[in-house]
Amino acid sequence: MAIEIVCRSGKHRLRLREDKFWSRTNCPKCRTQADFFRLKRLIVKLKLLWSVRKGQLEIPDEIRFANLRWRIDRLISDAWQTGEKIPNLILPTSTTHQLSVEETIRAYLAHIEQVAPGFSVPIRVPRVERTHLADESGQFVVKDGWVSITLSEELIAQTKTVRAVLAHEVCHYVLNNSGIREDETENNEKLTDLCMFVCGLGEIFIEGYKDEIVHKEYRVGHRLGYLSDAEYQFARRYVKKKWQTAPQSDVLDQMRKKITARVGDSAITDRLLMDQRRRFPSRSEKELYQGVLDGLDKR
Repeated sequence: MAIEIVCRSGKHRLRLREDKFWSRTNCPKCRTQADFFRLKRLIVKLKLLWSVRKGQLEIPDEIRFANLRWRIDRLISDAWQTGEKIPNLILPTSTTHQLSVEETIRAYLAHIEQVAPGFSVPIRVPRVERTHLADESGQFVVKDGWVSITLSEELIAQTKTVRAVLAHEVCHYVLNNSGIREDETENNEKLTDLCMFVCGLGEIFIEGYKDEIVHKEYRVGHRLGYLSDAEYQFARRYVKKKWQTAPQSDVLDQMRKKITARVGDSAITDRLLMDQRRRFPSRSEKELYQGVLDGLDKR
């Protein structure tokens, strides 16, 4: 939360960012040190906090949800390592309306591979089981190296809810394959909820996570999910904003990193590219890199 103070000359006002709150600050106009003992800024800060407590000042979302913002930024830094940014981050809700459960999972994985190439996105569709779950709508299970997703049989006829459950469980699958998780179970579930938005599945989840007739805040009427309504809406807005302003990096460099992550050795990447150049001398560099990736997908 930025604050304003008057410099020691009393003639100029300075606006201090939150991350520079305690830093030594000189007035850019008269060059006097703004607040040698930091007392002015502390007094202003206390007044602001008192105003917030009394409900006279609204806390900005990026401060109110600072913990979520930090987790989203961490996921984005891992996921969005792409040079040619895909125009649409969000997978439209209509895309999977006519698909089976297995086809829906395959569509989710294909979309995530496009928009989040920094993640290690699995190729194999996990086994899907349907059974009675007392307290959950779905489960992601890894046992003896085999991955399965379990759906509550009570929800099978509720297609929007099933698609929302699958969005969450598929993100579990992607994060697990990428070696990303939180230590505590509940925090890991919240991280997975945020991952859905970073991977473009947020709208599908929003469409099916809550009873339409219920509009109260947090979990009352929720079928699934680990965040509050306000937290979901913040994640929705914040990820959209970050996607629109995300810098684009070098295409070939990112494709090379993706190949090396799969084969485990930069020297092997060089040999695969050399083989592609020998076999297809007329192809562009991007086409050669893509040829290597396509070959790895077929293995």
